[in-house]
Amino acid sequence: MLPKEIRTFFRQNSGRSLLIKGAPGSGKTTLALQILEETVDINRGFYISTRVSDEAIFSQFKWLKEKEWRDRLIDITKDFLREIVPEKRELPEKKVVKAKEILSTLTGETEKRGVEYRSKLLELIQEVEVPEIENLYDRIQSLLPNRCMVVIDSIDGMGEKYGIPYLKIVEAIQKDLVEQTDVNLVVVIESEGQTPIDYLVDGIISLGMERYGMSQIREMSVKKMRGVKIENPYYLFTLLDGRFHALEEGNKKEKVHRWTPITHTVERYSTGMREIDRFIEEILPGEIIFIEGEPTVPESSMVPFILSPVANFLAQGHGVMLIPPVSMTLKHLSPVIQAAGENVSHLRIFLKVHESSSEKHVVKLPYKNSMEDYQIWLENYNELLKNSKKPFLLAVGLDTQESTYRREELMEVLMQVVEHARTKHDILLLATKLNGELNKPASAICKTHIQLHERNGLTFLTGHKKRTGTYWVRRVPRECVDDIELLPIL
Repeated sequence: MLPKEIRTFFRQNSGRSLLIKGAPGSGKTTLALQILEETVDINRGFYISTRVSDEAIFSQFKWLKEKEWRDRLIDITKDFLREIVPEKRELPEKKVVKAKEILSTLTGETEKRGVEYRSKLLELIQEVEVPEIENLYDRIQSLLPNRCMVVIDSIDGMGEKYGIPYLKIVEAIQKDLVEQTDVNLVVVIESEGQTPIDYLVDGIISLGMERYGMSQIREMSVKKMRGVKIENPYYLFTLLDGRFHALEEGNKKEKVHRWTPITHTVERYSTGMREIDRFIEEILPGEIIFIEGEPTVPESSMVPFILSPVANFLAQGHGVMLIPPVSMTLKHLSPVIQAAGENVSHLRIFLKVHESSSEKHVVKLPYKNSMEDYQIWLENYNELLKNSKKPFLLAVGLDTQESTYRREELMEVLMQVVEHARTKHDILLLATKLNGELNKPASAICKTHIQLHERNGLTFLTGHKKRTGTYWVRRVPRECVDDIELLPIL
């Protein structure tokens, strides 16, 4: 999925040129090929590769193997691959004379004349033969007045091939094809810094990478785009399945999916989110799961990891004991309570006295003495045992504990709940967005440790126990509580 700025850029009435820059492996070729595929008819797109063979391109980008794309790519690039360093040849005298004759007739004329307007090309071929570029001009001429697109990957490789500054090649195509013939041009360059053609092209995109957990985070920066309002100058993206996917949250009009519980199997229990179940692999009685979020992680991303398991356990008659994180209120819990229906009798929510309501499932905790609070918690647990299924889900906001109890009590409070879960064969879910003192102990004792990170307003997930790569956490609108979709960052 391409960002809307790129689509808008190439939908303008006149030709546009775009420079894609970045280090090797940053995704330049993938982006260039996808722009070609998504913005122009297949019969009017030309891809020129000076770096890799056609077969290498097809092996990396399997989605290009359809016959039409294969023929198009091979047709244009095969001449480049016949020789890496061409022999220097004298320019035929006949061609030089013809070029001079045509140049002498172009005296300031500005009317667009299709590819017959070749003044910059003819200047260029007086220095060196560029048969592939001449051939490209001829192909485009045969397709006029249809709009065409040309991708050169990479322009610095082409300059090396001909032994001339690549600025001259870009300048010729920009002046003759883009400005005079309304051809769209995409130029790829193996550079991250400023280049001699930055001022010449109409748009500049820079691709970068940085280490993030066990994988890379990729970022696209929109540096310049004439005629287009740049609403988002930065996009995070992934190259999943050899395609460019800009990461964007869904819009408000996205379809809201129906919420249905995911049935537990024998001694394997579900979070109510299929992709998280696959990520964790299995949840067994007596296990501890730790969800640790950075303080900047949006609350809307954190909520499903806590409330989806709560809703799924309640729907199947299991007991649920919930001490919400600091930022979670009854407003967040209301949809889950409504969805539970009669099964709300299997739920206990522990809030501070001033936050409590008169509902039976809401319990007041004084939060003055940890042992007294634990006794209240235990009494409610035993009450639920009378009619609720085992194992129970015990969900505890660690940041609530840290903001309530004295420092010397914190470990005792944590170990009380941990020991209870293990001996009673319940499932303990710990969650926090606070970088507090209980985080390291929680990580040490849990079986599964999931970390949530925030970047550019998006949420990413990495597995600390078990170690995994990085995934984009995409929220999928759903009744009761949002679902989660995980997209690998590659």
